[in-house]
Amino acid sequence: NNIIEAEEWCKEQFEGKPEYSRRVPRTVRKGIAGTKEGEKETKEQRELRLGISLRRINQRDIWKKYQEGKEQGLSREEIKQKYGLREGEMALVERYERVIREYNLDDNLKNIMEIEEWCKEQFEDMPEYSRRIPRQNIKGIKAAKKGKKETEEQRELRLGKALKTFEQNNDIWRNYQEGKKNGLSREEIKQKYGLKENEIVIIERYERVREEYDYEDLNILASNIAEIEEWCKEQFEGKPEDCRRLPRQGIVGVKAVQEGEKETEEQREVRLGKALGGFKRRSNIWKNYQEGKKHGLSREKIKQKYRLREAEIALIERCERIIEEY
Repeated sequence: NNIIEAEEWCKEQFEGKPEYSRRVPRTVRKGIAGTKEGEKETKEQRELRLGISLRRINQRDIWKKYQEGKEQGLSREEIKQKYGLREGEMALVERYERVIREYNLDDNLKNIMEIEEWCKEQFEDMPEYSRRIPRQNIKGIKAAKKGKKETEEQRELRLGKALKTFEQNNDIWRNYQEGKKNGLSREEIKQKYGLKENEIVIIERYERVREEYDYEDLNILASNIAEIEEWCKEQFEGKPEDCRRLPRQGIVGVKAVQEGEKETEEQREVRLGKALGGFKRRSNIWKNYQEGKKHGLSREKIKQKYRLREAEIALIERCERIIEEY
């Protein structure tokens, strides 16, 4: 009955709300004690009672045996037989498991879900190269203080820092990346590093968010290439092909513009020339694409071999077109 009521409580609180806001009833609330006999139970006391009842099930032998059997790959019937569990006990732990799975979400998963939602809010239907993940630093913006309403910038900052923490302090992320680097399959990674299915699911979701939205370096590159193309057109549109050229990377006597100064035409040219030269010298996507072409690979095979995204390929092709034309 307590599990049914706990499930009902979760639905009352979180039905129709974002998944990342879900949780199970708390077991401790500051200043809240259990209901005394004859008193009417408050909402806070009800939550406390339900939270404690869930925690007790987690500590019971039937739950521990059920989990042990699942880890060993046993079927429902095999678990019942091996541990002598009755049908009613099986139904109880299965219902408990469903409530925990649906509402007691891992903090990392909650963060990743909210980050995914934030990215969709900001960049849905926009060109891939304009996308990015939440920033970890925003000038002049500090974390929201407890009890205060979070601004949009503070929310972005919180989510950006959650991503950074996930990558830096998370062994499952590092192990997963190491396994992939060593060419291991999903199952082999699980076995080698002792990762659980729910941990793999979290990592894969995080990886998908990165894959779909982490285009920050590409944003800068796309902006530079668009400006280089614009500069070339301004200078050489309608002129003979033999007098065309790309922006120079150095002009005698011309230095980069200082902060607060207005950029001259020569400084703009040098900036764009250096951006183009730097991209060709340092960018792995450029080097990989050129290497693939040298080996006679098709566009699709280059994408697959070097794991290039469509937006990266499109940007390289645009860069190549500018070089060919000017």
